[in-house]
Amino acid sequence: MDYEYCYSAVVFVQTRPEIRERLSIGLFLLSDNDLIFNYSKVKLQALQFLLPEDIISGLESSLESLKIAYDSKLEIYKKESPKSIQNKFLLHLCDLHCKGNNLLAYDKPQKIKMEFNRNNYDKLYNSLIWNV
Repeated sequence: MDYEYCYSAVVFVQTRPEIRERLSIGLFLLSDNDLIFNYSKVKLQALQFLLPEDIISGLESSLESLKIAYDSKLEIYKKESPKSIQNKFLLHLCDLHCKGNNLLAYDKPQKIKMEFNRNNYDKLYNSLIWNV
């Protein structure tokens, strides 16, 4: 089987940035021409015991906007240079959200060798974000 290379990046909520306490909450997976993102609504609900309601609401809004905003941004990068989508996109992600929002953080994108599809994404998501 021929595998392609993808990039993954885990999204974290920093519950106490001063001591680097964080909770994995979402996962991006990018191929040369596609993107999958999801986050755990269960973990977001669990944060209500750690963070004020207005912060939870802001986090939920930010996470939902990732699904919309980055999907359209991906289309722009596809037109520019399809082979550099992953790096440009994830660097843009960190620039936009890491500078003004110290509650969301992102791991450095990891290059992984696997076929880009929803089934593989779900397996990766379950192992990194929600292992039930």
